[in-house]
Amino acid sequence: MNGTLEGMSIMYQPALTPPAGVVPNFVDPPGSDPKQRVKMIILHALFPFLLGPVPLYTRFCILKRSSWQDYVFILAFASYVVYIALIVLQLQHGAGINQWNVPVWKYLLFDKYVHVGVVIYNIYIMTIRAAILLQFMGFFVPPSAGVRRRFYLIHILLWTNVLFYISVSICEAFTCRPDLNSPTLGPEKTCLRAINIFAVTGAVNIIYDLIMLGMPLIWIWKLQLPASRKVGVFIVFGFGTCALVFSIMREVVTLKVLDSVDRTYDYARVAFFFAIENCAGFLCYCLPSFPKFVRHFKEKLFPKQKSKLLRLTSKVSTITSREETEVQSVNSGRPLQDQYYSTTDEKSIVGKSDLLTTIKRLLAVFRRSSAG
Repeated sequence: MNGTLEGMSIMYQPALTPPAGVVPNFVDPPGSDPKQRVKMIILHALFPFLLGPVPLYTRFCILKRSSWQDYVFILAFASYVVYIALIVLQLQHGAGINQWNVPVWKYLLFDKYVHVGVVIYNIYIMTIRAAILLQFMGFFVPPSAGVRRRFYLIHILLWTNVLFYISVSICEAFTCRPDLNSPTLGPEKTCLRAINIFAVTGAVNIIYDLIMLGMPLIWIWKLQLPASRKVGVFIVFGFGTCALVFSIMREVVTLKVLDSVDRTYDYARVAFFFAIENCAGFLCYCLPSFPKFVRHFKEKLFPKQKSKLLRLTSKVSTITSREETEVQSVNSGRPLQDQYYSTTDEKSIVGKSDLLTTIKRLLAVFRRSSAG
C-alpha cells in the first residue's frame, strides 16, 4: 500500500527539477496557450492538405492513369496524417512547455507519443522520398531510352533510402519501450532520446536532399529544350533547394538541443523545423502536377475562351484551304508551258498579293470573333 502511494506521489511530481526560485506550475504553465498549439498544428497540416490532393486528382481523374509512385505517395500522405495526430497528442501532454511544469504522468505519455511519432515520421520520410525518386524515374528514364546509368542511380538511392529508414524504425521500436504501468518509472529512467535519432536522420536527409537536388538539374541541363522552357523546368525542380535549406536548419537546431534536459520544451523547437521540412517535401512532389491541374480547371471555368479559339482556328483553316483551291484552279487553267514559264519575279508578286489578302481576311475574322 505504501509503495502504491509512493508511486502515485511520484507521478504527480515535476518531471524535471525546476531552477532555483522557480515554482512548478501544472495548471496554467507558460507555453500552454491554445493559440500557439493551433498555430503549430496549422503549420504541420496546411500545405500538405492543400497540396496532397493535386497530384492524386491529376493522375487519377485528369490523366486517368496511375503507377507505383501514386500508391507510394498515398502511403506517405496517410502516414503523415497519423504523424499530425501524434503531434496533437504531444502538444496536449507537454510539448512546448518547460519540463518542470509537466507532471511525471503527463511526461510519460508525452514520451510514448514522441516514441511512436519517430517511427511514423521515419515511414513518412521513407515513402515521400521514394515517391519523388519514382517520379524522377518517370520523368528522366523513359522505357524506350537507353539511359541505364540514371536507372541504376535512382534505384540505388531508392533502396538505400528504404533500408536505412526501416533499420532506424526497427531500432526505435524495439530498443526503447517505456512501461507506463510502472509507478516508479521517473523521467530519468525513460528512453526519450528521439533527439539522437533526429540528429542521425537529419544528417542523412541533408545528403539525400543534396543528391536529389543535383540529379534533375544536371539531367535537365542536358535536355534538348527551348531556353524558356528549360528555365521553367529548372524553377520547378529548383524548389528542392527549399527542402535542403530546411533540412540544414533543422539539423543545426537539433544539434544545439542534443544534450538538453528540458526535453518537452526543446522538442517543440525541433518540431517547428520538422513541419517546414515536411511541407517542402510535399511541395517537391506535388509541384510538377500543377501545370496540368491548373490548365484542366482553367478550361472548365473558362470554356468560352476555348470555344472561341477553336472557332477561330477552324475559320483560319477554311480560309487557307479556300486560298489553296483558288490557286490550284488558276494554275490548272493556264497552258502547260505558261505554268513552267513563270519567272521568279512574277511568282513573288503573286505570292505577296495572296499573302496580303490572306492577312486581311484573318484580321477581319479576328475582329468579328472578338466582337462576338
